[in-house]
This record gives sequence, structure tokens and C-alpha cells, in this order.
Amino acid sequence: MRVQISTDQDSNGKVGLHAFLESKISNALSRFERDINLLLVSLSRGNGVAETLCLFEIWQQGRKSLIVTANAATLESAVNSAIEKIKTVLELQSDI
Repeated sequence: MRVQISTDQDSNGKVGLHAFLESKISNALSRFERDINLLLVSLSRGNGVAETLCLFEIWQQGRKSLIVTANAATLESAVNSAIEKIKTVLELQSDI
């Protein structure tokens, strides 16, 4: 599974942030890694002052891409929420 992360220009410490997020996301989705070709992660500031938007787009072998989004007051909360959402979708998909 390849993880590609993009952030808006307001994000500080991008190199460290990218490494941390890649590790966190890869560990959380390790159960599904053989089915995922590419995971695109986009982080940006939302309309609110303290709002972060996290978007995951997953490309899988032989399936259409999946997209989930999460808004939260903090980066960590937005990422954690997106991880839980995509895990739920992947688990439901694997039961089909």
C-alpha cells in the first residue's frame, strides 16, 4: 500500500507530519494493505478558524475508488475520524 499525503500551505513541519501520518495510517489499515494500491490523503484548513478537513481516497485492485472526509477542530481528530470511517467502509466491503 502506497500512501501519498498532501497538505495546504498553512501546515508546518510537513516532513515530520507526513512520516507520522503515513505510519499511523499504514498501521491502522494494515489488515487491508494487500487490497489497497494507493491511499491519497489531503489535509487542509476548513472554512472555520480552527477547522481541519481530512480527505482519504483509496484506490483498490479491481474496484472503484473510495472517498471519505472528516472535519474536526484538530488535525489529529480529523485524521482519526477519517481512519475510522474508511476502516468501516473497507470492513463492510470485505463482507460482500
